[in-house]
Parts: sequence; C-alpha cells; structure tokens
Amino acid sequence: MTEKNEAMERFEAGNRHLSESRYEEAMEEFVAAVKADDEFSEAHNNLGLALFYQGRVEEAIAEFRKAFSIEPEFAMAHANLGLALLNGHLTDDAIEELGRAVGMDAGLSEAYYNLGIAYSRKGLINEAITAYESFLENAPEHYNNYIEGVQKIVAQLKLKAADKESTP
Repeated sequence: MTEKNEAMERFEAGNRHLSESRYEEAMEEFVAAVKADDEFSEAHNNLGLALFYQGRVEEAIAEFRKAFSIEPEFAMAHANLGLALLNGHLTDDAIEELGRAVGMDAGLSEAYYNLGIAYSRKGLINEAITAYESFLENAPEHYNNYIEGVQKIVAQLKLKAADKESTP
C-alpha cells in the first residue's frame, strides 16, 4: 500500500469516528494519516477538529494553521481556526480568520454564524446582523433548528440597533 493510499484510508476512518463523536479514535486515525502524508491538508484540518472537540484548543489551532499553510485557500481551515480563536476569546483574531474564510467561500454558513457571534461580542450590532443574515441565506436545510434561533437573534439585534439610533 502506498503512503497516499494509507493516508486516505486512515483519513476516511478518522472521518467515520468524527461523525460518531468518537474524537480520541478520530484523532488517532488523523495522526496516522498525516504521518503517512504530511502534506494532506484535509487530514490536518480534521485532526484539528478532533483536538478542538476534546478541548485541546492550542493543538487544534496549530493543525488548522498547518492545513492552510499547505493549502492557503482552504476556506474551511480558516473557518475552523476562527471558531477555535473565538472559543479562546481571541475575538479580533477570530473575526479576521472568519472574514478570510467567507471571502474565499461565500457559502460557509457556519463561518457566518460564528462571525455573527464574534461581532456581537464586540458590540458591532450592524455587522452581527449582516453576518447572521448571511448565515440564514446560506444555511442548509438540515440546520432548521439553528435557523429559527438565528432569526430571533436577528430580530433582537435589529431592535437593539433601532434603540441605539433613537437614543440621542
């Protein structure tokens, strides 16, 4: 078996574990995948996810950065880095990465959602509204349980923005 084939087999096994929320097993498979092919950007990205879901944020950040150092236009790696930075309360850095991600792939609904959270944390209401509305435009149907909640958030933010405008 070639190293590329082994890397792909381990990557696919890692994805199965990741989809089942078996993060330790996923991590082991992704580590094996990147050992077989260190230039496998998707494996670095998904290793970052497995680490992130285990609370190992600093290690996850390193893997996301490795993923887009290999493939600079890897929008999902930038989006995942943005999420990790947001989780670490590095809001300005998160905004930068999430903005980079949606600039590369305007259909990344999760990145818009996280961008909405980041802008809200910064008190940037209009930017948060725009980000959440972009989420709503791009969200796949299986996000139905999020869509209703985001619609409520947007309505609340619009009321807040109107209050700010009417206050002298």
